[in-house]
Amino acid sequence: MNMKRPMKMYAAMALLFALSACAKEESEGDASGSRTPVVIENQSVYEKGYENCDVRVTGTSSLYLSGTATSVLAESSVTLEGEDAWLFLPNVSRVKWGLEKLGKRVFINGAPLEDGVNADVINYYNGVYVKPKASENYVPATLYMSDDTPAETRLDRIYTGSEIPVGDNRLYRFTLKRGHMMVVAENEDGTGKGRVYMAIDNNLEQILETELQGKVSFLRIVPWAYVCKRGIGGDFEMKEAVGISWFYMWGIGNSATSQMDYVPMFWGGSASNETNVQKVVADRFANHLLAFNEPDGADQANMTPEVAVERYPLLLKTGLRVGSPACTEGTWKTWLAEFMEGCQQRGYRVDFIATHWYDWGNWIPNQNTDPTDAQIDQMVARFKKDIDDCYAKYGLPIWITEFNANRGRSTDTQVRFLQKAIPMLEANPHVERYAYFQPLGGNGDFLKNGQLTSVAMAYNSTPSTPAVKDSAH
Repeated sequence: MNMKRPMKMYAAMALLFALSACAKEESEGDASGSRTPVVIENQSVYEKGYENCDVRVTGTSSLYLSGTATSVLAESSVTLEGEDAWLFLPNVSRVKWGLEKLGKRVFINGAPLEDGVNADVINYYNGVYVKPKASENYVPATLYMSDDTPAETRLDRIYTGSEIPVGDNRLYRFTLKRGHMMVVAENEDGTGKGRVYMAIDNNLEQILETELQGKVSFLRIVPWAYVCKRGIGGDFEMKEAVGISWFYMWGIGNSATSQMDYVPMFWGGSASNETNVQKVVADRFANHLLAFNEPDGADQANMTPEVAVERYPLLLKTGLRVGSPACTEGTWKTWLAEFMEGCQQRGYRVDFIATHWYDWGNWIPNQNTDPTDAQIDQMVARFKKDIDDCYAKYGLPIWITEFNANRGRSTDTQVRFLQKAIPMLEANPHVERYAYFQPLGGNGDFLKNGQLTSVAMAYNSTPSTPAVKDSAH
C-alpha cells in the first residue's frame, strides 16, 4: 500500500489549518499575545508572509515568502532547524533586510541569527536567503554505484580517483541537494568528458549520461550563486544601487562574498598556473571562472588559439563552471572557432561563451557621435544579431563581458543605447550574463562627484532577471 500520498495530504491539510489560524488570529485579535505555531517539514512552501505566527522549518525545506520587508513576518518569527532548512525572501533587498531588522525575527536552531556565525544571509537574485551554517560533515550530495551502493560527499574539496566516495570510475547516479553545483569529469585533472550539474531551487536526482557512467575520476561540489544577469566589468562604489549582483576584475585578486558574486579570470596564459588554481579553489563562494581576455589582441592576452588550448586544462582543474576566452568584437567567428575546435578534439569542456561588443564595425566607417533614435534601434539590432549568431554557432549560453555604445560616442548616446539594449539583453534567452564596461574617456561613467549618473540609472532601468533558471522549478 502506498502511504506517501495520504501522508503528504495530511501534512498539507495541517499546514493549511495553521495558516488559516494565523489569519484568523490577526482578524479577531489575540488578547493573550500568543502566536499560532506552524511546522514545515521536508517541504517547499510558498506564501506572501505570516502574521502572528511562530514558524518552525525543519528537514530539507524551503520557505519562500514573496511579500515586502514590512509584511513577510508581521509579528512573526521563523526558526530554521538543521542545515537544510532555508528561508527565501525574493522581494526583500539586503538594505530592506537591515532597515526592517528582519534578522531579529529569524532563529537558527533556537538561537538568535548571527550572520556569518551560525548562518549566512546571502543574495537571492534581487532579494536574500538565509541558510544555517553547514558543519564540516555536511552532505551536499549522495553518490551511487550501479548496484545502488550509496556514499556521501563533502563541500570544499576536490575528489580525484580513488578519493571519490563511491570509488574511481564507479559513479552511476546521484542526488544533489538544491543550492549546489556539481562538476564531474573523466580524467583526474578535470579534462576529458565532463558535465556541470546545477540543483538550483530543487534537489536533482540524476543518472549520469551513458558516456560518463562508470567513468568519473574527478568530482567537485560547490554552493550555487543565485545571481541575476546584470553585472559589470571593473569595480565601483554603489554596485547594488545599479542593480548589479556580480562583477569581475580581469584577474583573481578579489573574492566572492555572500553580498556580491565575484567571477575570477585567468587573464592570460601566464596566469593559468597551479598557484592560481589553488587560490581560486580556496574561494568558497566562487562557482564560475572566466578564461583569457582578448587573446586575439596584441595589447591584451596575445595568445594563439593553440597556446590557449594548451593552457586551458588548468582552468578545468578548479572544478568550476568555465567560460571561453573573451575575444575582441567579432572574432568569435575566427579565433574562437579555432580554440573551440581544439577543445572539442581534446575533449575539453567549455560551459559558456564570453564575447565583447562595442559596435566597432559601424563606428569606424562613419564615426557618428550623435545617432538618431532610429539609428540607436539599428545599433541594438546589430548587438542582438551578434549575440544570436554567436549562439547559433556554438549553442552555449552567452556572457557579454564587455560592452557599451562605443567610447567615441557621447554620454547621451550611452544613455539612449542602454535604455533599449538592457531590455533586449534581459529578454534574450541566449544571454546568461552581461557586464557593462565604462568607456575610456568618461563618456558613460556611472559615478560623477560621488553621485550616480544618468548612465547608471539607464543601466538599471529594467529589473534584472535570474542568470540561470531552474528548469525543474
